[in-house]
Amino acid sequence: LKLIRLKKMTSVEVDTAHLKINLLDYQKVGLKFLEETNGLAIIGDEMGLGKTLQSIAYVSKMKLRTIVVCPASLKYNWSREI
Repeated sequence: LKLIRLKKMTSVEVDTAHLKINLLDYQKVGLKFLEETNGLAIIGDEMGLGKTLQSIAYVSKMKLRTIVVCPASLKYNWSREI
């Protein structure tokens, strides 16, 4: 298992033209982290900070076929976000 440490970033430039919503700076950092690790990462933010949006931004940017496994109580949240 290889751990990757990113240098502290407060703001990064990432292409988000494919999204209908703007990402906050820390969400852009998360998206950049996903890009640099080829999607092999865990987003460990607190609840409500946009992990779903960051994940959607990554898979849509990479045009990946994706399956979402989540509790039934969250399926409408994922559907709304997508």
